[in-house]
Amino acid sequence: METENVEWLNKRQAAARMGLQDRRVLQLADNETLRSKKERDPVSKQITTYVRADDVEKYIQASAKPPRVEVQTIPRDAGPTPPERGSWFEPETMAVVIAHIAKQLHPEPPNWMDLDVAEQYCGLDRAHLQSAINKGELPARHCKPVRLPGEGRARDGSCWRVCRRDLDALQGVAQGEKSLHAAK
Repeated sequence: METENVEWLNKRQAAARMGLQDRRVLQLADNETLRSKKERDPVSKQITTYVRADDVEKYIQASAKPPRVEVQTIPRDAGPTPPERGSWFEPETMAVVIAHIAKQLHPEPPNWMDLDVAEQYCGLDRAHLQSAINKGELPARHCKPVRLPGEGRARDGSCWRVCRRDLDALQGVAQGEKSLHAAK
């Protein structure tokens, strides 16, 4: 069996390549946008997070801004003129601009979300989601509770993270149950 030669970057190297803060790189690794591993640094002897270099490059390409569109000003007294070849009216360039605008208007939901966001995403109430987690119907990760400033205890539901893919599957099952009950 061949082993794959993968280049790993520590969080600082990845942050420098991506133009982000170290903390943001750790967040991307935690929500599995970037594949990561934790190992002891041979120099500092501290446990350090490493991310895959190819994931960093994919993230950079995915978050690249579309090409700048140059707008030609036309004098007021000039009549309508057809667009020049190679201008921003080209279909390929317009498709890039439209895709960028659509992504900003309707951002993709995160892969992992707490129960507050999951409730808004799938439309199922919190009690139903918690019940599905308890029954094992909805896989979830238990994480540290979030303590908000001025609150004595953690927010309810902040201790569980669920995957969007699993929510979509659960939502499909729940919609199927609703249609069965409506048919009866």
